[in-house]
This record gives sequence, C-alpha cells and structure tokens, in this order.
Amino acid sequence: ITVFPIFPNLVHLNLQDIKIGTCFKSINVKGLMPQLKTLKVKRLQIGLCKYCNWKQVIQAAELCDFDDSKPLLIPFPHSSSWHQQNRDCSTIKFLNHLLLSCPNLLALYYFGTHRISEEILEIPSTLEWLIINGDTGWHGPFSVRLDLSQCKHINGLSLSWNPSFVKWPTETMLKIGWLKIERQEDIKYWDDLLSLPTKPCDVKLCALRSTMNIYDLTSDNSIFPHQSRFTSEQTIAKKPGINYRDAERFLKCRKNTKVKQLLHYSSNHYQTHSKEIDTFQRSMLFFKKVVKIMGIDNTKVEEYQRWFDINEARWILDLLW
Repeated sequence: ITVFPIFPNLVHLNLQDIKIGTCFKSINVKGLMPQLKTLKVKRLQIGLCKYCNWKQVIQAAELCDFDDSKPLLIPFPHSSSWHQQNRDCSTIKFLNHLLLSCPNLLALYYFGTHRISEEILEIPSTLEWLIINGDTGWHGPFSVRLDLSQCKHINGLSLSWNPSFVKWPTETMLKIGWLKIERQEDIKYWDDLLSLPTKPCDVKLCALRSTMNIYDLTSDNSIFPHQSRFTSEQTIAKKPGINYRDAERFLKCRKNTKVKQLLHYSSNHYQTHSKEIDTFQRSMLFFKKVVKIMGIDNTKVEEYQRWFDINEARWILDLLW
C-alpha cells in the first residue's frame, strides 16, 4: 500500500498479508472511510517504501537537481537508514493511523505477528466488539500494549495475548458484556483484575475457553442463577461457572420470541452444513443474551444481523462460542 484510497461508502474492510510502506505517517487519512463499521487486520508487514524512494529520484530529474559527485540512483537506503525507519514505524502505529480514517468503527479484529511492541494500540470510543490475537510460536508470546481509556462500553472482548499493559478509563468504569479468555495462562491476570475492590471494568459474562465454562459476574447472579450441580471448580472473581452446554440449555428454556427470530432468519443460508447451523445457533443464543445485558437498541441489532447474513464479521459470533 503506497496511498490511502478514499472509500466514503465502504462498510467492511479486511486487510490480510499486506505490506505497508513506511511513508504512511505522512498521509492524512482522517475521515477517509466514514462509513466503515468492521475492520479485520491480519498479519501486516512494514516494509521500505520503494515507491517514495523512486518518486524522489523522478522529482530530482524533473527539476534537474543533481549532484555530480553522488550516484544518480540510490534505489535502496543503507541498512542503518532502514533500521531507523523500522524503529520509527510499526504495525501498531499503522493501525492507530488507520483508525483515524474510520470515525464510526464498531468492530475490530487484529491478528498480529510481532512478539513485543512498545507502541500502544489506541482503541476508539465507538468500538463495541474487539478481538486481539497473535502468533505464539517460536517467536515467543504475542504482546500488545492497549489503551481502552476512551471506551465506555464493549459488548464483546477477547484478548489472546501475554498481558503487558492496559490503560483503563479513569472517570467511569468500562462496561463489558462478554469477556472471552482464550488461554489457560491468562486466567490469573483476569481473575486478579476482576477481584480487585476497585476494579477498572464491569464484566457481566466471562467465558473460559480452555474449560468451556461461563461465569455470571453480575452482582446478583441474574444471568445464570447458581445451581450446585452445574457449577465448576475453577472460579473467576470468586464466582463459580457453568458449562457452555448447561448455559445453552438454560437459555433455550427461557421463552423468548426474539431469540427464535434470530435463529430463524439465517437457517436457509446455513442449511447445507448442519454442524455450522448448530454452532451458529448456539452463538446466536449468547449473542442475544449480550444484546439484552448491554441494552443494545433494535436498530443496532438489525445492523449486526445484516452483517452476519452476508457472512461479514462472523468473528463476532466466534467470540461468543
């Protein structure tokens, strides 16, 4: 990518395996994608901008601005210059720059490949769904420094990473409808955080993927009333959880016409794969519960449904299962 295109009507954007030129910081991107609602960014790379380097040569030729004592063409900078550019640029810086172009963004999925970044990913106040994931192979644990201080509420959050730094809101407590903990090694971080007497966030439901348990963290246990035969030994914030299947059965027993409508509208779209239908319907049960917990209005819910119906932002449903 050497220039930022203007997409005034773009709603969904998926950037995967893209190489970004180091010149991106000089481009004014503010408001270039005003209608963008979902953004998926996966495996970005920062590379030397050969375009800008050659552009300088062409401009020099047009101006006849040459120094005979120097080589005419220097297509690539010296290694020291390249390292300096790499130090000044990162995928996190690019992502922060990109977020300036979409002031109405609602959902962000970011999959990184870097091991450690000193840059802080600044999450905009409009965001309602957030997944951050990354490679954890031989490069070491994936880690991101995260700024959530502008957020007021997040419907669904999943951070599969090595927690290093999170900046929380200070004036108000961040409300989170669904927190998904993917890795067993991250349990202690969240358990300690949510057990604090002055915790920085108010999580309603917490899902622990490794044990397939869901935790009702509301003060009055109003979502899944505790039943001893369903509770797990592992606790989060001193509260036991129930198994996904038990939670699913509990929700199905609740008569709710809107849930039936949500499950019905997409049945034709997924009828060729019964297993996918089953997973989709389970996710929609929990989606509906999050919608109710967070008080999301019908207009917004209908917008989400349109995304799912055209197979966009399906990672939101994966977050809920």
